[in-house]
Amino acid sequence: MDNLEPVVDRSEDLGQLTENIISNISSHDEKRFHHILKLILQYFSFDTGTLHVFNQDDQHLYLVAASEGIPEHIFEKIQRIPLGKGIAGTAAATQKPVSICNLQTESNIFVPPKAKEMGIQGSLCIPLLKNDKVMGTLGVAWKGNRDSTKLEQTHLLSIGHLLAKSL
Repeated sequence: MDNLEPVVDRSEDLGQLTENIISNISSHDEKRFHHILKLILQYFSFDTGTLHVFNQDDQHLYLVAASEGIPEHIFEKIQRIPLGKGIAGTAAATQKPVSICNLQTESNIFVPPKAKEMGIQGSLCIPLLKNDKVMGTLGVAWKGNRDSTKLEQTHLLSIGHLLAKSL
């Protein structure tokens, strides 16, 4: 893949990000998940993101935080996602990260047609696991031409474990 934007390795700042996330998790602010999502998006330079919690009873993911700029018709569709459907539902069902490097050309069943309308190039969705149970998902996406790195996935999985403990 040519013309990929460089991904900055900011491992030295990861400790500060983790501290900020822990601080927000322990707060009783109803917007804490919005704050956490914003911290994650800024740290990794992602353009958009979502945080869903999993309801074991009805087997659906429910949106608890989303970045600004998601069009209303897409926002409505991501409020409640069945297990196994879409990128978040697939990450939750398989309990593994789902990464798509180019949403614009991807013909896989994972990609909802509406996601392409936002101009998103790539996405990564991490399952939030606690004791091998799905607690939710963290989805991030970017408009630039780049891939997520193994290091980013590792860091996001670690963050996901922190988030899962609070759900």
